[in-house]
Amino acid sequence: LADAVLDAGRNAVLDPGNPQAILIEMNRADVSLHRGNFNQCLARLRDCPTPDSAWLQHAHTALNGLCYLELGRVNEAFGAAESVTRDLQATSLFTGDVSFSILFATRCAFLARREREVEELVERTIQAYCDRDLVCRLRLLIAKAEVFARRSPGIAWSICDNVLNTADHLGLVATRE
Repeated sequence: LADAVLDAGRNAVLDPGNPQAILIEMNRADVSLHRGNFNQCLARLRDCPTPDSAWLQHAHTALNGLCYLELGRVNEAFGAAESVTRDLQATSLFTGDVSFSILFATRCAFLARREREVEELVERTIQAYCDRDLVCRLRLLIAKAEVFARRSPGIAWSICDNVLNTADHLGLVATRE
């Protein structure tokens, strides 16, 4: 259903440079990522018009990077994560949806055993989203769980459990694995 809705939206937008066209293509890529179809996600991102805003560029890089991680292309992911992390750490005002970028940066930091380096960034971003998009905030809480996963697995699990319970309560599709 998500693909059908996004396909209809894409077909309704005539100018591929239109910011809505970029958002639709990135959402189509997101659907592929969540379905575990990482190569399709990468293909959709390749077909996506070049984002012109910083947060969309970071989200584009992050979606690519999350796919790279899932496909075992860790060096490519780490290279992309460095610039995204550096830019986000230098940002004091978050606009748009930075949750994918934060999740990507956190996941790479965890794999590199440098999660403490992004802990303050994750906390600051969660605070910036306290009154904003709930789905983004839930994704940010998953990033927070990744910060704690190694040093406090109980805290990490509790955060994940709360996110899943919230998603279930709101009727969002959540998978427990």
